[in-house]
Amino acid sequence: MTTDIVTVRTSQLEQRMIPRFHVRFDMLDDFLSLGNEPVPIDKLLDTVQRFFHDEIQDCDPLLPLVPAENEYQAWNEKLHQQNESFSCFASILFDYRPISSFDTMSHPCAMVLAVSSNNPDPLNAFARLYEQSKKSDVFAKQPFVESNILRCYLVVHDTAALGTDMSRSMGLFEEVRRTYGLDCAIVHVNSASEPVPEVHALYTNNAQKVPSRVCAKEGAPLAQRMSLQDAQRVQSYVRELITKSLVPFLERSVQHLGEHISSQRLGLTGRLLGASRKWLLPRGSTGSSTSRLNHDIYPANSIVSQTRRLGDLAIHVRDYRLASTMYDAAYRDYEEDQAAMYSACASEMLGLAQMLHASLSRKGPMPPPSAYLRACDEYVKLRTGEFYALRASVLYAALLNGMQKYDMVAMASFRAAQFTDEIVRALLLEQASMAYLRMERPHTRRSAASLLQAASQYEACGQKHLALRCYTCAANYYKTRCTYLYDHALFKMAFLVHNSGRIDEALSYLLPLLHGSLPPIDELHLHAIESVAKYAHEHRVTLPSPFIVAERCCILRPSSSYNDNPCISLNEPCRIELFLVNPLGVRVSLTDVRLHFSRAQRDGTALSSPVEADAPVQDVILEPNERRSVVCSARIFTDGYARVSHATYTLSRVLHVHQSLQKLGPRLQTTVEQRRSRTYAHDKSLLIWVSKDMPCLELEVTTPARVTIGEIVSVSVRITNTSSIDIESASMSTSPCNMQAFSSPTESLPSILAPSTSEHALPKLTAGAHCDIPCLWHVTDSGSHTLTWHVKYATSTHGSFEKRASRQIQAQAMMNASFHIKLADQAQPAYMLALHVSNVGSKAVTCTGISFVSPLWTTVEGSMQPALLAPGDTFASLVRLQPSPSNYTLASTVRALHAFFDGSASLPSPAPIPVHVSQHGETPAACLLHYASLYTASRSAWARQRQISEFDYLPPHIVRALPCMDPNDIDVTVHWRDENGNLGDTLLCGGRVGVQYASVDDMAILNILLKSDTPQRAMYEETARERAIMKGRLSKSILANNVLPLSIYVPLNAIHMETAPFVCPMTLHVRNEAPWPLHFTIEMVSSNTGIAWLGNIVHKGTVPAWSSIPLRACVFVPKPGMYEDLGAWRCSATLQDNHGRPVRVWTDACALKVPFKAFL
Repeated sequence: MTTDIVTVRTSQLEQRMIPRFHVRFDMLDDFLSLGNEPVPIDKLLDTVQRFFHDEIQDCDPLLPLVPAENEYQAWNEKLHQQNESFSCFASILFDYRPISSFDTMSHPCAMVLAVSSNNPDPLNAFARLYEQSKKSDVFAKQPFVESNILRCYLVVHDTAALGTDMSRSMGLFEEVRRTYGLDCAIVHVNSASEPVPEVHALYTNNAQKVPSRVCAKEGAPLAQRMSLQDAQRVQSYVRELITKSLVPFLERSVQHLGEHISSQRLGLTGRLLGASRKWLLPRGSTGSSTSRLNHDIYPANSIVSQTRRLGDLAIHVRDYRLASTMYDAAYRDYEEDQAAMYSACASEMLGLAQMLHASLSRKGPMPPPSAYLRACDEYVKLRTGEFYALRASVLYAALLNGMQKYDMVAMASFRAAQFTDEIVRALLLEQASMAYLRMERPHTRRSAASLLQAASQYEACGQKHLALRCYTCAANYYKTRCTYLYDHALFKMAFLVHNSGRIDEALSYLLPLLHGSLPPIDELHLHAIESVAKYAHEHRVTLPSPFIVAERCCILRPSSSYNDNPCISLNEPCRIELFLVNPLGVRVSLTDVRLHFSRAQRDGTALSSPVEADAPVQDVILEPNERRSVVCSARIFTDGYARVSHATYTLSRVLHVHQSLQKLGPRLQTTVEQRRSRTYAHDKSLLIWVSKDMPCLELEVTTPARVTIGEIVSVSVRITNTSSIDIESASMSTSPCNMQAFSSPTESLPSILAPSTSEHALPKLTAGAHCDIPCLWHVTDSGSHTLTWHVKYATSTHGSFEKRASRQIQAQAMMNASFHIKLADQAQPAYMLALHVSNVGSKAVTCTGISFVSPLWTTVEGSMQPALLAPGDTFASLVRLQPSPSNYTLASTVRALHAFFDGSASLPSPAPIPVHVSQHGETPAACLLHYASLYTASRSAWARQRQISEFDYLPPHIVRALPCMDPNDIDVTVHWRDENGNLGDTLLCGGRVGVQYASVDDMAILNILLKSDTPQRAMYEETARERAIMKGRLSKSILANNVLPLSIYVPLNAIHMETAPFVCPMTLHVRNEAPWPLHFTIEMVSSNTGIAWLGNIVHKGTVPAWSSIPLRACVFVPKPGMYEDLGAWRCSATLQDNHGRPVRVWTDACALKVPFKAFL
């Protein structure tokens, strides 16, 4: 029972208030031990197991280890509430206090002698009770129990037997008081005429919780005639007993024992040698006597027992400092006598007293847990000492929990779990898990690991509800953190509910395990699912890791389309590609696979109404971790828009699966809101239009089986209207872009290249009519080529449709050509182009001529004779290039870049390109250069590949806006004819000659654009960073002209020395390879080989565009010999605008490599 607010006085005369003072009443015979052996822990485990088996049938779920943000406060409040299951276990453990010689805290400290006033001879009854208590076996047969305890006398007035007249009882009370002193009281009970439920429940619950000190007993019904007033009177008596009798007795005992021990031990901390061993004898024997018991005990009047008792009494009055001193002294005596069980128990109480003393002043340091750990280590070394080790750990953890030292609570709980098993160990591990969460910074990983261990222990002892609760909480934590532990928790949960008969619930826990792991684990999980699914209710389940990847499934485009969607007629088959993935490491089978359709809207929005269709898929066997595509055929019997909604199949011939094939379309980024949020369009890859009656075109293509690189191939397409509906408008586009329809030759390549058009209008086609469309294809690469014709047509009544046709053609190489360009070895800047042509085919080829196309460069006129090349032969030609300035510069490229970085929504279209055509030798009448659109298409296809490679950091729409030919580019076309008379043109594109041809204004705008640090109209900081990176890479590209456009030419092969050493005058030619005049400053640097420049070594001047100027200099040659260089030169060149302002500055240092010979 408990009394609130009791004041006690310590040995230092300090007043301390105890908020709740607990006392326990037991029958005297319960203090008899069955011997001097510790009580085995098995009895406690049996009691706990029976209690939980009877009481815990259903329980609330555990708190989540990581709460939601909006639920943290409520979660934290519930977290610090005591666990009901652990509270029940702790109550059973603390009430389970078997009497023993070494655990003096279990000995009685007071006795109540109660006699009913209805007794015929109550005074003699008190006398007999007193004598019995003095001679009781508790004291006679157990000399280690202190007999000098407080005796209180209670007169019980039984209202049910004596009525409400209190005169006899009060008279008896006065008589007892005169005989036995002030520790007497009277209380009357049984005043109710019938059982009161509240009182009956109160005493029954208390009796069930604490039926006995050592084991559970069943007794007679309690409190049958007790009223609420009787219960209050009993509570008042208990309070009076504590405050007026027990507490004063404890205070007096502490004082007297303290004085006695102080005198015997020469001070509280002194040592009286042999004191303990002197008294290590039964009561009433001398030093030469032997113990009457099988094992030595310490009698109650021995000095060490008195020391230990003083520590116990000090604990009762909350004098923890004195208790620590006494327990420490007792521990040393026990340890010296090698009384292991006594020393362990004293060490346990020492640790608790130190913790209790530290709890009074929270600001002080925490005492080390050495005493507690020492006690546990000594307990476990002894036979049947696990119970006391368990009790010590739980007490220590409870004390630390009140002090909010949750890390040490977890440590103590784990240590306690080592001393027990079954459900007690599970309760302790669960308590450690909660302690980790209560820390200031919750250790969720440790908490989850402890919870998994607790669940395993619950499962081992048959507590399915508690095990399932722990596994569920751990699974929720590991779901997004550790796949293997999450799988383990789910598998255990499935096992538990399956054993409880809940088959469908077990299957729901097993399904998430099908995501792929090690092959043995996958085999185990799949076998478990097959076993459970056989007895589960037959219904379709959804797998968390599907075997059909919806994102990679699509309807293969038929030859017709309607409003940019695939289009078929009723009952016409359509082909659907499914991408299958086996995430498991074992072989699986998919049987009864079928696709299901639903109605849809034009934008791809799926509707709920199904569509009648027949779409079976053949059975599939997937090997471990296999990934492959399967193409199936489907027929739809309902017109309108239809969409593949889901698939059904049977996994391993047991598990029936329903899988949705819904997926997201492309992300929308048109508006600001769409860019700020993740908004996606509806997917259309699984959408199809089914029409009852629609216009239909058939495309018949005639192509050769094999072609040769460079050949201009004629391809014929016949378009026939096979429907009964007139087609009013139609157009056709071709792919690749170097295949053009309606191409006709001209006499020569025009001087201006206009952008090619890939779409051409077709004539009107009435029902049954047809038209033939000629196409020309210039073959540029070897390998397999796919030629595609795309026809768009429409009618006034049925809308727009599309039709496609494609052919595969193999191309082989005939001619292999390459060229390289270098600066000519002369004073004036000029370039030489060296061309090499070889026959790589199996037949002889005649090279008839060479053509050069460039916006800026032309070739010096020269003659060329046809060259017959046998297989493996090579032909070489050297051509001089010279500039022909034009108005075509980098302006188009600069405008496109400026519009992009300025944030403009629209970009300028590529302008026509003026070109110069230079021809050497014969040019066939039907060569590539006579088909302007075909040449432009072939050139554009190559240019796009180069631009994508060079400017891969720019957005694709910016790359498409760049012109297909730069001013400095030059293309070479080699015309050839094979022995069968077939003509071909091998096109070589992309030769860059000299410095980029740009105007001064273009250079100024480009410099400002690439050096601008503040982007305009940048909505996000990330966009600004990306554009800054683009500008940085553009400033290092070919567009920025970073290479110094000046070079020095020295016309020197040998020096005739008149004397040695010798000063030789010479002329240096400064060559300008740029299209603008440059102002320069050149400094000559001497060589480390002895060559030195003399006189004026710094030269300044201006060199015109594409020209050179001479410089006079003198060089010092020390001695005759061979020299490799003339040192080096440092140059600073400046480009100025019309107002003399610098636009671009180049600074560089170059070695002057001029090998020459000096001789006398």
